[in-house]
Amino acid sequence: MFSLYIDVSRKVFEGMPVWPGDPEVKVRRHLTVADDGCSVSEVSMGTHTGTHMDFPAHLMEVSSVPQINSMVGPCTVIGLADLKRTLREGGPLAERVLVKEGCPSFSDAYSLVELGVKLVGVENLSIDEEPSMEVHRLLLGAGVVILEGLRLDDAAEGPAYLISLPLLLDAEDGAPARAVLAY
Repeated sequence: MFSLYIDVSRKVFEGMPVWPGDPEVKVRRHLTVADDGCSVSEVSMGTHTGTHMDFPAHLMEVSSVPQINSMVGPCTVIGLADLKRTLREGGPLAERVLVKEGCPSFSDAYSLVELGVKLVGVENLSIDEEPSMEVHRLLLGAGVVILEGLRLDDAAEGPAYLISLPLLLDAEDGAPARAVLAY
């Protein structure tokens, strides 16, 4: 079915950049083969670390986690300038959109909601370039999953198939995720 798979996730490591105020990442050896007969690491991090998904409870008093079908399926990988042109011209986009080289504006996000997009992903640690969080609020309020912290350098623009699954945590605000594009 697919012949090429590209991991577009960021590696989680101690000392990696995190959003100001978020918990620092800690990765420490807990058990070692030499001393304990097996190797086990201890990991501590926030739910919005590295490649991660934002759910509605990230900014709203709600209790809902998006369905997996919004996180897996056909997607469009597109540069920000091309996204703006495509939205102006009414061109086709898949239900999942991954934006390279920047973040959609509020107006772009509004157009994506109007088109029925289920997920919007970006390379930045936040989809908002403004502290107002208005893009977050618009997308999350419309039930759109936000996927942040992607590595899209090697991702070809155009159609792809996104497999992006959050860790199944007892946290409703979001979760770290592994994201793969299939071509």
